[in-house]
Amino acid sequence: MTDTIAFTGARRLAPADIDLVLAVVAALPDGIRVLHGACVGADALVGRAAYERGLGVHAILPALDEYTHVQWARYCHSHEQLPPSPEPYRARNQRLVALCDRLIAFPAWPEADSRSRRSGTWMTIRLARAAGRPVAIHLLHAEGSPSLMLENDAQRGAR
Repeated sequence: MTDTIAFTGARRLAPADIDLVLAVVAALPDGIRVLHGACVGADALVGRAAYERGLGVHAILPALDEYTHVQWARYCHSHEQLPPSPEPYRARNQRLVALCDRLIAFPAWPEADSRSRRSGTWMTIRLARAAGRPVAIHLLHAEGSPSLMLENDAQRGAR
């Protein structure tokens, strides 16, 4: 059976964060299946790096595409679009957890930080913990570090 690893992470990444995410993907064993939520930032970077490595990549798109990366389809082998729901991002995060054997997360803030209460990354971590999935957490940039969205407004308009 193929090991399935879901990824979740911040939408904004500092240059050092990009290096960290790429190093984690490079260290993955061959033959695994990668899941991500198709958002800008860590999701898009993981999807592209895993796809370019030849790993199986499955994207799970929320019903809303407000933060969906414009090139998500270019870097996946399969995908699913979730139906509309009152909490589209929670539904997407629940689906990631339901399909994975373990989760790798790249949150922007420590869990104790008040901003983490509204974080989709931390929501996914909490869902995975509640489901008994192993979770690896790689905390991203320190407060005040420069960050990149990894997609600009011109790209979004070109959809």
